Amino acid sequence: MIKQEFDEIASKEFVQGGISIGASSFRMVKSYYMPFLYDKLIINMITDLGRSMFLIGQLGFISIFLSQDLVQVDPGIFKFINNSITWPSFFANAFRDIRGYIWIPFFPSLAITYTILTFNVFAKGLQNLTKQNVSYF
Repeated sequence: MIKQEFDEIASKEFVQGGISIGASSFRMVKSYYMPFLYDKLIINMITDLGRSMFLIGQLGFISIFLSQDLVQVDPGIFKFINNSITWPSFFANAFRDIRGYIWIPFFPSLAITYTILTFNVFAKGLQNLTKQNVSYF
């Protein structure tokens, strides 16, 4: 998506003018490309935050966490231990807890769902805002 935007901007006459006056590649990116791409990059970043939150929640079910330590249990036997208190860490025993203590996986999943929804709504609002204020010279 960003590559298509770069290609579209590269075909504009003012970019060709910048190339013809000998602007450096840093100057081309800073002055000719980035003013048109800031909003799209920020919207993509916020949308990707929601996607990565979803992925982190999924990895919690199979006990893969972002912050783990390798601890020696017995001589020659090592085990990964989670050393953080995060929402996905409550999913490690979700299959066992769902039968008895349902609130343990329920409230972290509710918080993750709310966070993902918030990121998506925020990105959609920014996208609508940038569509209204678009002006190309």
